[in-house]
Amino acid sequence: LNKIVFNPFSALRYVVSEHLTLQGAAGLKTFLPDGDVKAAAAALFPAGVEARNLDECLLRAAPGAKTPRPSHIFLVVMESYDSWAMEPQFASLGLTKRLTALGEQGIHVRAFLPSGSGTEETLGAIITGLPESGVMVNYQASVRRGLPTDIAGIFRRLGYKPRFFYGGYLRWQRLGDFCREHGFEEIYGGDKMSARLTGNEWGVDDKVLFQFILDHTADEPTFNLVMTTSYHPPFSVNLEAEGWDAAPLKTNALCGGLSEHTLRILGHLWYSDKCVANFVAEAA
Repeated sequence: LNKIVFNPFSALRYVVSEHLTLQGAAGLKTFLPDGDVKAAAAALFPAGVEARNLDECLLRAAPGAKTPRPSHIFLVVMESYDSWAMEPQFASLGLTKRLTALGEQGIHVRAFLPSGSGTEETLGAIITGLPESGVMVNYQASVRRGLPTDIAGIFRRLGYKPRFFYGGYLRWQRLGDFCREHGFEEIYGGDKMSARLTGNEWGVDDKVLFQFILDHTADEPTFNLVMTTSYHPPFSVNLEAEGWDAAPLKTNALCGGLSEHTLRILGHLWYSDKCVANFVAEAA
């Protein structure tokens, strides 16, 4: 049953929390007590003083790429993945060797923070282009017809079919409907990615997700927003079958005193790193 619906108590907690957030939102007055949108826009966008609306204030023109146009673009958002393990002082743990190498080969932005404190807040900002403001944008009726800042619409105008892949289940936080409202033309959840139940109540294993993407990518140019699941409780991936060996961590001074459960969590970070790197290699 937990694969079908939230645990009733967890569901009640989410509903109450979201209701209080929505009921307590004071709207524009929270951020602009005087309600002067024009003055705020002029302060934030000095070059847009003569703009007739906020869209013109936000308008930016890119100079254009100097590299060949890519056939496919993949924006991969890794569940719970953060950058501490990629810092030099933690290199001896060997948890993120593959992604660290990709960063060295490309561009690694170290001064980087998520837009929100949770998965949906962060995804919401990426999907809509709106900064997280403490109100769950995926539940706001006022934006259900899409926005000029939607990432899917921007890439559609550039000639790419926008697609969304999530290793979890699309009913969570009404994510499937939310993506459809904001311009994604193909939307896939974990229930479509395996002929049998794999993973756990949070979704399919990352390996299954990435293989599904590879199997469903052909010649038509696509922009793909991908959300992974495995680095998240209940941390149930069969790590040993994937080649994980916890022994080096147990002898590492940085891991002194860590429980077996915590070591398995770190193993899931290693697994996520392995899966995304393998995907990059195969997709390239």
